[in-house]
Amino acid sequence: MKTYAPNSPEAVARVLAMAIVSDGELDRREIHVLEDMDAYSAIGLTRNEFLKVAKDFCGDLARLDAPSISLLAKDIFDPVVGAVTDRAMRDRAARLLVAVVGADNHHAPQERLLLSSILAAWSVDPDTLVGESSKK
Repeated sequence: MKTYAPNSPEAVARVLAMAIVSDGELDRREIHVLEDMDAYSAIGLTRNEFLKVAKDFCGDLARLDAPSISLLAKDIFDPVVGAVTDRAMRDRAARLLVAVVGADNHHAPQERLLLSSILAAWSVDPDTLVGESSKK
């Protein structure tokens, strides 16, 4: 899988991309919520740069030689989530993740599990994010 420099805008974008595809679907509302929150500039990318990172992530997953893919598998989850170590970047990304997961008003079990796993890995208290997803 492709890697990015730690704490780079692309590293944050890759975590967001992982959340977007975690339920097996790409819902336009998830992209729209990022646009509404001005997420691209918040992480330091343009919309097209973000979409390229997301496309590359999906391509990486498609190239895996496995009958099924779990985003929580150590060889996928750890390098993607572990590439964001900066506390401020983690907090910013966590708020965006909450918004993405809630964008379609349906919290699929795999989305909830991925979100809780990311927040736990980053030591982010989910209670601090309540109500934050609607703020720009």
